[in-house]
Amino acid sequence: METGLTYNGDAAVTGATEGTDYTVGQSGTDTFTVTFVDSYIQSLAVGTVIHVTYSATVNEDAITMDPLNNTAYVSYGDSNGHNRTPDSEADVYEAKFTVIKHDGSDQPLAGAKFV
Repeated sequence: METGLTYNGDAAVTGATEGTDYTVGQSGTDTFTVTFVDSYIQSLAVGTVIHVTYSATVNEDAITMDPLNNTAYVSYGDSNGHNRTPDSEADVYEAKFTVIKHDGSDQPLAGAKFV
């Protein structure tokens, strides 16, 4: 993830158990790795789809008009990078808006606050 996104430390694999079937490693605030246990992968039927979910928070470094790019890929087999899926990319946008509280006469409420 780009510096405007902070990984929330919540990666999970649907239908698998963290610590038994896979582990999650984190590098800094914007990169994580899911490593599957060989016996778990060997137990899956051919064609099984694995869903990895995670979230990130837009942080103070994201104040820009340009979208932040989030890139994910899967490498498998040995660690030399030869077995790697194409990158999957998603743009993340940050927005700023103003909210004003009005009274029944459509006049701004002085000192109004939101919680």
